[in-house]
Amino acid sequence: MKQNRVKIAVMLIAGLTFVIGFGRIASAEDMPPYKDPTRPIDERVQDILARMTLEEKIEQMGGEFPGEVEENGWGMSNTPDNERLGIPGFRFTDGPRGVR
Repeated sequence: MKQNRVKIAVMLIAGLTFVIGFGRIASAEDMPPYKDPTRPIDERVQDILARMTLEEKIEQMGGEFPGEVEENGWGMSNTPDNERLGIPGFRFTDGPRGVR
């Protein structure tokens, strides 16, 4: 009786390990190159630029100025989130790429 429980437990653990491992392999294959940290930066950059529309590129370069002014007098701007590609927006005090 105890041997049967041990066999069942081992089989369940082996089965779960297989399923979890297979899920990781499948998700790694489905991951776009720009989200894969193991790939070279140049490849990731080229991949995401190819996926972005002209409008998305302009949004990332220009940002938005919501009119907030910090105590130091600097106006805060931000770029919007790109939900389609999973790119988070960010806040900045100068141009998003150092250009006003």
